[in-house]
Amino acid sequence: MIFIATGHYPESPGDGNNKPLGLIEHFEVKKIVRETCNYLKLLDISFKKVPIGNLQSKVNFINTNSSKGDICIEIHLNKFDSNANYMAGLYYSNYGKKISSYIGKSLLNFLPFEKYISFKPNRSLYFLKRTSIPAVIIEPLFCDNIIMANYLLNKRSHIIIGKALAIGLKKGL
Repeated sequence: MIFIATGHYPESPGDGNNKPLGLIEHFEVKKIVRETCNYLKLLDISFKKVPIGNLQSKVNFINTNSSKGDICIEIHLNKFDSNANYMAGLYYSNYGKKISSYIGKSLLNFLPFEKYISFKPNRSLYFLKRTSIPAVIIEPLFCDNIIMANYLLNKRSHIIIGKALAIGLKKGL
């Protein structure tokens, strides 16, 4: 089973915003999570959406239900490099690294503008080190890159990203 979490929550919507275009990280990621879940259903992969909330509540939910799970993925949007043409992600364990690799390859196949993957180990982030099952943080887009931000304005973009994430997860399990 896969746990799938939305990065941030309405009271703390995240840094991955593009205010000129009206993009708010939490709400864009929520759409991506919805589409990822739709494709996981189509692929007959069991999953559980982590209730939206602060980090501690998400980690508590995962840990309470972890005997049923293989991995947890939390989705964010990145922001710090307006010229970025890659996706980023973080993992804690070797299994997280493996899953990240499959997700990254799938995103590269589906997204037209990304050139490479930047997944790195991280042993300090609360979400990664406090979950009792392997966890991965995926940032498929840089929303301060105008090309990527405009892509998110297309309603189909969330469907495409969700499909890519689901296919990558299936291959990695």
